[in-house]
Amino acid sequence: MSTPVRRRRIPSLLLVVVVATGSMVYAADASSKRTTKAAPTGITIKDFAFKPDKFTGKVGKAISVVNADRVMHTLTADDKSFDTGRMGGGAKKTITITKAGTYKFHCDIHQYMKGTVTVK
Repeated sequence: MSTPVRRRRIPSLLLVVVVATGSMVYAADASSKRTTKAAPTGITIKDFAFKPDKFTGKVGKAISVVNADRVMHTLTADDKSFDTGRMGGGAKKTITITKAGTYKFHCDIHQYMKGTVTVK
């Protein structure tokens, strides 16, 4: 006949301490990591709005435009200096502005959608 195996029980309090300690270590690690928010590289059209609606870029550097809505939109300069043309849902295009300044833009299809882009 074999000898019965005795199982050791870990006290509940010890488990709570281990879990709590593990959580505190994780929280400390998470808070010690510094994150910097990168400047957006483009403009997203979502929920019938330009996001961000005030964008800053560099002269001659491509600005990505993504239509995240399911309907057609445009990103058109008020002075007609740039225009993505009609973009269906999910479409991606780029615009490049070659002269420094602040430009107002809108959606030709939904005139209430507006924004500005500043290039330096």
